[in-house]
Amino acid sequence: MPKFENPFIEKTDHEKRSESAEHIPSFNSEHIPEIVREHGLDHVLELYPRHHKDIALKLIEARESWAVAYNLQKFKGLDAEVALKLIKVGKLTSVAENLRSFKGLDTEVAQKFIREGYGGSVAYMLEKFKGLNHQDIANKLIEVGKGNAVAKHLQNFEGLDHKDIALKIIASKRGRRNVASNLQKFEEIGRASCRERV
Repeated sequence: MPKFENPFIEKTDHEKRSESAEHIPSFNSEHIPEIVREHGLDHVLELYPRHHKDIALKLIEARESWAVAYNLQKFKGLDAEVALKLIKVGKLTSVAENLRSFKGLDTEVAQKFIREGYGGSVAYMLEKFKGLNHQDIANKLIEVGKGNAVAKHLQNFEGLDHKDIALKIIASKRGRRNVASNLQKFEEIGRASCRERV
């Protein structure tokens, strides 16, 4: 039985998207910027959920990195390649603020964040990075004045010598306060030992 369409009832967004999907070609990254301009980024991301990385890379290549950076929270499964390209075109802050959109970030990305003052983001979202030596990252963060990020997110670091890290943080600028306000996280150290120095 044919479906009756009432011309006086406005179609839902889902119905509109379904109809327009018929006009969108099969995925071809060469046409992504035009398709995004014609149909909108949200719609394209919904239509091509397995191609978020390709969409992001093509938009960056087409000098439309702003569209990716501004909408990073809508992308899923982006990797170090996308992060580095965004950082290269000046979108480091957007990447740092949207680390949940990424997976498998590497040491190069972590080092760039730390050098540019976003080391706290590395400590906070450490699970998004692969192949990092947590001891080296903690030491580097303390060295650049981000010992507070190490103390605050100590639970994210694996294999740290808590006593060594606490002593390094205490020796750094404002370190005593950073350890004192996170003392409960330094359980491996005798609290008395730490209190003596704080």
